[in-house]
Amino acid sequence: MKIFHFRSQLWLPHPRTQVFEFFSNALNLEELTPPWLKFHVTTPQPIQMREGTEIAYRLKIRGIPVRWKSRITAWDPPNRFVDEQLRGPYRVWIHEHKFTDDSGGTACEDHVQYATWGGALINKLLVQRDIGQIFAYRTARLQQLFPNREQPRGEKKIALPRFSGNLNGSLLEYMLNDPLLLNDWQAVARASALHPGDVQAARLLGTDLVLWHDGREIHAWLDQCAHRGTKLSLGKVRDQQLVCTYHGWCYDDSGMCTLVPAHPAETSSFGAKARVYRAQVKYGLVWVCLGTPAQPVPSFPEGDDSSFRQVLAGPYRFHAYATRVLENFLDAGHYPFLHASQMAAGTRYEMEKYHVQPTSDGPAAKDVLTHRIWREGPNGTGEVDVTYSFQVLRPLTAHYTKAYRSERFAMMDTVTPVDEAESLVWSIMALNYSTENSDDALLDYQDALTRQDIPIVESQRPQLLPLDPVQEIHTPSDELALAYRQWLKKLGLKYGTL
Repeated sequence: MKIFHFRSQLWLPHPRTQVFEFFSNALNLEELTPPWLKFHVTTPQPIQMREGTEIAYRLKIRGIPVRWKSRITAWDPPNRFVDEQLRGPYRVWIHEHKFTDDSGGTACEDHVQYATWGGALINKLLVQRDIGQIFAYRTARLQQLFPNREQPRGEKKIALPRFSGNLNGSLLEYMLNDPLLLNDWQAVARASALHPGDVQAARLLGTDLVLWHDGREIHAWLDQCAHRGTKLSLGKVRDQQLVCTYHGWCYDDSGMCTLVPAHPAETSSFGAKARVYRAQVKYGLVWVCLGTPAQPVPSFPEGDDSSFRQVLAGPYRFHAYATRVLENFLDAGHYPFLHASQMAAGTRYEMEKYHVQPTSDGPAAKDVLTHRIWREGPNGTGEVDVTYSFQVLRPLTAHYTKAYRSERFAMMDTVTPVDEAESLVWSIMALNYSTENSDDALLDYQDALTRQDIPIVESQRPQLLPLDPVQEIHTPSDELALAYRQWLKKLGLKYGTL
């Protein structure tokens, strides 16, 4: 029987006795376990933690209900304890927890020895990734419960848990600081919502932003005054400068503080400056990059073509990871079912085989044929064969066109990763034919489709998009979605992936 090992380390800025006390409450296991496992302690309360204590749980692993029972085989507060599986999904599970004083806080070390049914193959394909995700979530949750601080200078930094394959889970620091997204442009607001003198709050990748219009252009900064950390979005624009509402500090368009009203003569000596991010307006949206842009804003050719009428829809809020949301945009197979009232055409559900090709931007699929109602045609043309073409442009942006005869309807969907599992969708529509439908009618149509999508995407489990093909069943009609996942894996995207 092959024994595998998993280790992780974490430093928490709290006394060892306090940290150990938290672990002494068996119910806190529910706090540290990812919500997708539906983990619950079933042993009646209160539970006296000591050597020999047995604790029962119920959970779901990949949707399958599982009963788990463990025994505390070592209990040495506040230094160490060990729990071993008596009954559960593993052949062997021995988990040692160690706590030591370190630099004014507590170093927490986990060492798991485990054996799986199916041996090394099952471990490589399924188990090791699951364990990595669970401990990633555990690390993030502990950091939330015991807020971190800057480590003392020169101190050896304790590494976050590492495991072969992607280690994403809900580890906020790991996912929200994904360089692929930090160094790309993300849409954060409608440009039409920001008039000269307006100030607006936004959020991107867990970062609070202030957007403001100085009369010439729109700026995007960290939503935090350099003085006392007050949100600058509570302030106002005066004389083309942003003024903090708390103490009246003024910032020019470069982010430099130009006036401290309480000490005007000493303003420059404080060296105060706001954190400034790159921002630009394109396709009616304000785009922001939190890092250094690796490439321009995604291109939408129909949006640059004056022969196309352009309509901007959204934002639509999804309580889901942006990766799941964008994949839904690439899925033509759900149209005759989920969107039956808008798109269905009789009972012709079968999809013909199509081919996916790699491009310099991302995977693309052409000539995806569906039989549907052509709602946008002149006066409505009823049931027709409509050809779709999809192009992934960025990890969270894609473009499609659908064509019937000479008529073309195009859309670019870009999904903003607001937070860990919260996304905004912006849909830029463009069409090259006349229609009796007003902009409002087109928006109503798109709103109705998205309202149907939202509960479906939010219900998907796991919430993170699985990149390993063995984790879900794939059919020929899923070829584009599968190519998208394989492409994300090749890119090394950490945010929203499993």
